[in-house]
Amino acid sequence: MINDTINKQTLGEIVVSKIKKHIIDNDLKAGDRLPTEQEMADNFGVSRLSVREATKTLNFLGIIDSAPKRGLTVGKFVPERLNEYLGFHFALNNYPKERLLAARMVIETGIIPYYIESFKKNPDIYNQLNDICNKLEHCNDVDEYIEWDIKFHSALVQASGIEPLIMFNDLLQIFFKKFRLEVAMARKNWKQSTEGHREILESLKAGKLSIAETLLREHLCCYEGTL
Repeated sequence: MINDTINKQTLGEIVVSKIKKHIIDNDLKAGDRLPTEQEMADNFGVSRLSVREATKTLNFLGIIDSAPKRGLTVGKFVPERLNEYLGFHFALNNYPKERLLAARMVIETGIIPYYIESFKKNPDIYNQLNDICNKLEHCNDVDEYIEWDIKFHSALVQASGIEPLIMFNDLLQIFFKKFRLEVAMARKNWKQSTEGHREILESLKAGKLSIAETLLREHLCCYEGTL
């Protein structure tokens, strides 16, 4: 029974990979028609049931769409759906704190050049982040502080305009859930942390890439002492 389950799961993963490969190899776009379940079963050398299970998985992720009379088509990418799935995945898995911190470090510092370009094109981004800094300065409750801290860094990632990375914003929710106790205990340092947010913001506005990267890295490194 256990071996049958493992083999079934492995087969399902293989079929999912084959369908994705078909989409990529044929340069299919959203709305393009896919082969029928029976055609895919014949092409892949598997049962129609295996194909159906795979299409259900891909349908859930928004990679394909299924509709009566229309059959299977390539789905329209919906970042929110995948973001929700990834966030749930992060929540379920007990990732070590150092890996969560490393992920934030890579994502947030790596896209600083894109922040700066966005700041030049859209002054409203600065105003939005400045308002968040003002909110942080008047926080007295740890949950309220974490809420606005998340909003600041989430707004930064969104400002980059890089959609595939924006999907990882739920990582911030999981990060602060893991570090909530440390944030609460470091309340005496909230003022310093808030000043750090503002310094990062002003360096981005001024287009000082290297300074902004150094400040952001130092800002995130404060968590290393809690690992």
